[in-house]
Parts: sequence; structure tokens; C-alpha cells
Amino acid sequence: MQLLTARQQQVWDLHSKGKTRREIGDALGISRFTVKDHLMAARDNLKKFGGLELPEGFAMSKATVHYRNKDGEMIPESVWPRLHPEVSNLSDFVDTLCDKASGKGRSFKYPKNKTADDDLLEIAVCDAHLGMYAWAEETNDENYNLNACYEKIVMGITEIVNNCKPAEIHLVFNGDFLHSDNHHGTTDKSGHILDMDSRFQKVICKARDIIVDAVKICTRAAPKVVLHIIGGNHDPHAGPWLSLVLDSYYNQCENVVVDTAKTPHRVVTWGDVLVSWAHGHNVTYNKWQGIISTDYKEQWAATSKRYLHLGHIHHRKKIRPIMGEEQIGLVVEYLPALCPLDSFASEHGFIGSLKGVEGFLYSKQGMKIRYPFEF
Repeated sequence: MQLLTARQQQVWDLHSKGKTRREIGDALGISRFTVKDHLMAARDNLKKFGGLELPEGFAMSKATVHYRNKDGEMIPESVWPRLHPEVSNLSDFVDTLCDKASGKGRSFKYPKNKTADDDLLEIAVCDAHLGMYAWAEETNDENYNLNACYEKIVMGITEIVNNCKPAEIHLVFNGDFLHSDNHHGTTDKSGHILDMDSRFQKVICKARDIIVDAVKICTRAAPKVVLHIIGGNHDPHAGPWLSLVLDSYYNQCENVVVDTAKTPHRVVTWGDVLVSWAHGHNVTYNKWQGIISTDYKEQWAATSKRYLHLGHIHHRKKIRPIMGEEQIGLVVEYLPALCPLDSFASEHGFIGSLKGVEGFLYSKQGMKIRYPFEF
């Protein structure tokens, strides 16, 4: 007996490969709402797997079945399912946010009587760890909470943009913008329990305030602003969904562009200059030249001044260019974190690091000046 119709089988096969409802709809020429109907019908028809009914909104990656021996016959006794939220449901959640935010963003217009230089300004905010709690008496550093994070970012960006008149500003939140991107207050892979604000909705609201106010500051200072939000090891999911929602939010603002690339590293070029970013938690520094030169062949070939800015290690560290036989390599630099020490860092001796927001001004011939704003 065939449990699924031909269309249900098509939808289910794509769903099983991890495709979102929007991607399935685009592939089959139907709406994502029709895809949802087919998935629900297919679920009802299939209903059970080994006697286990899956809860709505979850998929099973694998299951452990316990058997017992009864008169020489192995009989299943219990099933332990490994469930996870369906990608399609997460995608629908983000789609809903995008729909609600669409076109609501507003930005300042660059004054017509103000002339910008032909420069690109990079503002890098690394490891803000929004939502982190730190107690000065415990860490021998400084207190830290949502308001302290907001004030540091806004102050740093304001001070940096007051030093120049760029044609473009690239505002980069380079990983670990959020201390955790779940309401449990844990890291995604290791499950480490973090010292953080448990009011996750308030953390998200503060993230919104920081980004919106930062963009307003930048649109006053340059004709064009490009926003990059890169996920880190503490917030691997926040980067992609924040970027999508903000892209929808600013879709009526001609002078604000949101980078929605899915890659863990990003590249822009400005004349003879290539600037790239990544959080840096999965790759050692000596591999980056090969990654950037391979993944971005055309940009690499068209430039001779190349920079990569990383975060993650919470202190400044520069790796000079690696020289090849016929090509100049890449200046790889780890930038300081915005946040102070938390109890874990203090306990394990990670002390004495600079904290701040970094600015870099580039002409089309190379880097002109650096603006380190340290706290």
C-alpha cells in the first residue's frame, strides 16, 4: 500500500534532505504554505515510526531501540528517539519575523552639502557577548551587563566615525555578538552553562536597539552603510537569522545594505584592497591564506593589499603577511574583544587583554589609518 501521494513523496524527500519550506516551494513551483499542508498530510499518513508518534514540529535524527529476548525471539521493548526541531519550522519563524519587520527601518540621509572622501571605513565589534554578566569583585576587571554593552558599542562607533568622512562604512559584528543564542544560557555545541541574563527576550530587544542605533550613527557619517553580522561559537544561529530580519527591516532604505551571505567568512574589495572577516574559532591562523585565496579567487587576483580580521581569542594579535613565490599573502589579525572578563576567564587566568572597538580607514591604494578605541 502506498502511504503518500506522488506530490507528498516529492515534498517529503526534499524535507528529509534538510530543505526549508521556502526552498521546497521554489523547487516544486508551489507556495511554502502548500508545502506545509503536504508535510502535515504526509506526517498523518506515515504517523508512526516503530510505534512512536513524532510530536509536531520535530524530526527524528535517529532512535535507540532496546530489545529483550523472549524464548529466543528479540522483541522491541522501548524506543529512545533523538528529536530536533525541524529546519522548516525555524525557517517559518524567521520568515514571520521578516514579514513583520519588512520596510519598517528608517535611516538618516547623508547631507547633500557634505562631501565624502573616496574611502572605506571598517568598524569591527568583536566578541560583544551581549547578555553576559560580569561582577568586578569576582573578576577584578569591571561590571558588565546589557546596558554596559550598549554604551560601549555606541560610544566606540560614535568616536570612530567622528574622525573621517568615508564614502562607505562597513559595520561588522564579528562573532559572539550574543553571549548565547538560546534561552537556556548555554553554548551551542558544548552546552557550557554561562553567566548571563536569563531574560532572553530582553537580550534580543537590546540587540535590536544596539544595531538600529549603530546604523543611525553610521548613516549620518557616510552615504552608504553595509552591515555584516557573523556568527561565532556562542551564537552560531543568531548571525543568519538576525541578518535576514534586518535585511527585511531595511529593505526601503537605499543607503543601508545588509549582508545576508551564509558563509562563515566575508570579503569586500575597495580598489586594490581586500578586507575579510571571520570569527576564527574553527580555523587556525596558518590556513586562512589558502581559504581566502581559494574561495575568493577573483577578488584575490584583483588586489594586492589584503587583510583578515578575526575575533574569538579576546586579545590583539597580528600575523604578518605570508610570502609566496609570486604573490603577497594576507595580514591576519585577531582583534580585541569588547567585553570584559567573566568568571570563567578570570578563573583560568585569561587576564590583561585590551578591550575595545576597532576602526580601519582604507583608500583604494591601501590602509590609511587605524582607529583603536579602547576601554
